[in-house]
Amino acid sequence: PATQEPAPGDGSTPDDPGDDPDPNPSSGPSPAPEPADPPAPSPVPLPTVTVTVTVTATPATAPTVCSRGKATKTLTAAGWATEMTRGKGELPDATLSCYLRLVAKASDVFPELTRASTPGTAYRVLKPAKKTKLTQKIKLESELLAAWLNWAHGGVNFTAKISKSTTVRDTLIAAEKQRLKGTPLSEYTSILKKHVNARRIA
Repeated sequence: PATQEPAPGDGSTPDDPGDDPDPNPSSGPSPAPEPADPPAPSPVPLPTVTVTVTVTATPATAPTVCSRGKATKTLTAAGWATEMTRGKGELPDATLSCYLRLVAKASDVFPELTRASTPGTAYRVLKPAKKTKLTQKIKLESELLAAWLNWAHGGVNFTAKISKSTTVRDTLIAAEKQRLKGTPLSEYTSILKKHVNARRIA
């Protein structure tokens, strides 16, 4: 049989394992190593902070006590009108407001029939406008409010005598009854003006 000769110049034989390339050549470049993960930082302990809070309690302000004054003299209706005028009288607004509250508690006329709860409204009672017709009612209310203010101011007491058998309290009650009936008498206007509200030393 005929034998196939290898081609000229071919020094290898078929299926020679020595001619196959090395699947894992050692002569090629080596891959760069992967960087290692950095170590986790250690936790730094935080300093302990202590806060001291001091609370100072503010004492409550005691309420202002409204009580009668300790005056040694009385004022006329015109004098009280001056006191009710801001910036002209000697008594502070707080004192005047206190006196008007005392009057409101003791009287059945003010402010039930006639407003006199503020210095402004009291002024209009004590000193009516010039164009106002001065009826007996208006005259009585002016002297009546002045008498109540003199009592609140301490210039006159309920037990003070107007006559041998009549006190200031008796006169105030009688005058208010006349005003409540709507039939004020000039008699009480005159008594209050002369014996209660006339400027005098108590």
